[in-house]
Amino acid sequence: MRKRLIVMASIAVAASLFLAPPAGAVVDMAHLTFSGPVRVPGATLAAGTYVFERVAPNILRVRSNDRSVLYTTFMTLPRWRNDQGPNRVVFGEAPAGTYPPVKIWFAPYQTLGDEFLYPKAVSPAPVAQETAVGPHHYRGWWRRHHHD
Repeated sequence: MRKRLIVMASIAVAASLFLAPPAGAVVDMAHLTFSGPVRVPGATLAAGTYVFERVAPNILRVRSNDRSVLYTTFMTLPRWRNDQGPNRVVFGEAPAGTYPPVKIWFAPYQTLGDEFLYPKAVSPAPVAQETAVGPHHYRGWWRRHHHD
């Protein structure tokens, strides 16, 4: 009986070590550079370069370029597009005196992207088309991390 319990406990420990992803593991990561201030759920980002990390399906985290500062973590919805072009950021419309919200982000050459979820009180206006709105430009690169 005791031997059987030890074997079962060993199997449970081994399964938890090999089957579960590491806590806080980053699945996808992108460096995005914005030419002006923008809003993301939970934060306003000044012009500069930021790291966008996918830590789980439908959960993104935004950090400083050197990853030393965590700005926000928020939920997203899946959003599809027809073409697989390079990086693409879609901005929502901003009321006068506010910064444009990032509405949707697609990793390069991916048809599945992330629609950012904002609280109802500060929800950005709907985007008519999947085109960048306003004078804000971005550039970025993306990579997929593989965890063995």
